[in-house]
Amino acid sequence: MKLRANFLLSIPLAAAMVYVFGKIPVADHAESTIPAARPAPVAEWSARTPPDVSGAAEDPAVPANLIDDLVAERAGTGPESILAKIADEEVRRQFARDWSRTEPQRAAAWAAALPPGEARDAMFDQVALGWIEQDATGAVAWANRMTEDATRERLLNLLAVEFARTDPVSALDIAARLTASAERDELCRHAVAQWAVKDAAAAIAWAGEIADTVLRAELLHAIVAVWSASEPAAAAAFTATSIPAENQPRAAASVTREWALRDPAAAAAWVARFPDNAMRDSASGSLLAVWAAQDAAAAAAWIASLKNPSWQDKANAFLASEIATRNAPLAQQLTAQISDPALRAENEARLAGQR
Repeated sequence: MKLRANFLLSIPLAAAMVYVFGKIPVADHAESTIPAARPAPVAEWSARTPPDVSGAAEDPAVPANLIDDLVAERAGTGPESILAKIADEEVRRQFARDWSRTEPQRAAAWAAALPPGEARDAMFDQVALGWIEQDATGAVAWANRMTEDATRERLLNLLAVEFARTDPVSALDIAARLTASAERDELCRHAVAQWAVKDAAAAIAWAGEIADTVLRAELLHAIVAVWSASEPAAAAAFTATSIPAENQPRAAASVTREWALRDPAAAAAWVARFPDNAMRDSASGSLLAVWAAQDAAAAAAWIASLKNPSWQDKANAFLASEIATRNAPLAQQLTAQISDPALRAENEARLAGQR
């Protein structure tokens, strides 16, 4: 499958990146929460041909007020009549989704006949989610036929998020059809991160072709954040050699955090090789934030081994603040070791405020 990067040329310039610790948030699709007592078996009973209500009355999960609906369906009125009588919106949505798993085209036609508005949009969403479970190609084709641009874009985005869980490449192909937007860019970040779990090299190659420099940096960061969880050394090497300098601090912070969770000493050895720059500062912060929770004494010993007095002062101040409420004696010791009088006084005041 040949992916085109030039579809991203029209993306507006994003806000300037800021330095943060940790992973780039990746928005994942959250399904509607349905109460445990929902009458899910209604869909099972109503889907039978001919509809069989003989056991529904004895099923404790089927409310008594819906038995008449099932009887009506047996008379030939169909699931449409059941949906018309379900008052609970969550149950109504779940029923529509269940129905769409077995009769997606009929469910889609029913939803299309609803008055325009939020209720119809919600039912379109449920049809899409049910349809994609059984026929992903058909679901995408249906969404593409929507005449309303906003509806088509929303449904394709929704389907692509579902695709990303098992087929991120197809999700990115769908993204290529969407109009440039924050939602489309978030979909790309999510899908490429899922791809990186399975094949980081392929995901990097694809992201590297993106023409928009801001989005390309975001996608590479998403990849590195995921990659570092399984191969931190490789992700670290890529960050140091292939991530643009202005994006390295954020990427290094993500890599260091993941690496420190597994092997803080190895992560510390990597950070120690950095020159005196923003990348080293952000990576140090990620390292010490993780290490402080694991073994603050080991983190303090590493700081003591540093040869750069300025870096050592900043690291002592950071670690002292991290452990102030858990290990006040060590926090005070670290603060006392800060050679810069102004930084030491600032940290003493900070520790006093945390008591």
